[in-house]
Amino acid sequence: MGNADDIVARLKQDFIEDTLERADRIETTIDRVAGGMDKADVGIAELRREAHTVKGLAGSFGFPLVGAIAHRMEDYIAELTEIDDLEAASLVDFTTWIREIIESGTNPAFCAHCRPEVQKRGMRIASRTRQQRMTRKF
Repeated sequence: MGNADDIVARLKQDFIEDTLERADRIETTIDRVAGGMDKADVGIAELRREAHTVKGLAGSFGFPLVGAIAHRMEDYIAELTEIDDLEAASLVDFTTWIREIIESGTNPAFCAHCRPEVQKRGMRIASRTRQQRMTRKF
């Protein structure tokens, strides 16, 4: 039994290290696209792939809240056609939440308000950015 536990512990550690590397890549991509060094469509596609991967793996390794945050991030990215300073800051908020949980090594204890709070944060970010985009159009 100990051998299986060791394998699971190593896989979880690999997931943690991989997710931290993904968060670094996401933030680098955000900076490059927002700074005009990379094309927006290519960068946004890369961001969606990274968020989707984190979303898919997180629950399997005991981080369902990370999966929920990554899901909201993926939904947020789906609406982007460019990344300006506000959108970059919003995306970094998502990676910061993910990084904080992953670095702790454990998913926060479940409470009734956790998931709605993640949704509210994501909705506030998406709403704030949509309002800014609409203001720019007119």
